[in-house]
Amino acid sequence: MRLSLLSLLLILSFCNAGFSQEQEGPKAFISISGTLGRHSVNFKDFAKSPGFSFGFSISAGIYAVDNGDYRGGLVLTLLEGASRDERRRQLSEDFELPHPDYDKHIIFKFAQFRSANIGWFSEWDASDNVTLYHQIGFGIFGSTEKDQLLDFGMSNQLGTLLGDAESFRARLGINHDTTFGTGNPNYVQNNLGFTFGGFRAF
Repeated sequence: MRLSLLSLLLILSFCNAGFSQEQEGPKAFISISGTLGRHSVNFKDFAKSPGFSFGFSISAGIYAVDNGDYRGGLVLTLLEGASRDERRRQLSEDFELPHPDYDKHIIFKFAQFRSANIGWFSEWDASDNVTLYHQIGFGIFGSTEKDQLLDFGMSNQLGTLLGDAESFRARLGINHDTTFGTGNPNYVQNNLGFTFGGFRAF
């Protein structure tokens, strides 16, 4: 988590440095959003434990490409959330590991989860006040209780930015985070949610 925060500070410092250069168009952006959805812990072929999820995320990035109707750049995203499934704790205790060489994890009924990733943000102007965006990132994702279960993950976001590009815009979309089970092949986690928040380029 500390590494992710340091990366965020590094991006923001680049954003601040960009103010001293006179360039057309925005140089950087920041976004804060809430999310509602469904977080699932999959105990391989034994069982799945889905639950209603909620959380928030913050993204900060630097534009590297600006070709008129298209803009893109590097982005760092941090997401914190939680979900609940009444059966989850018992399932995690009863789970017989198909790959016994890897650790067994006890996951609580109310599971907190985190995603921290670095990737690429793209936006396309559909009209004066509507912009389509897509964001993909790679990093870590997983549950973060006392018995942490974090793994290599991928994040995808797709949606629209509504409002004047020169000021605050509303951000609406869907987000999907998932693990690949490479760190511990006994478990796979994913979260699919609806994202709503604000976006500001400067």
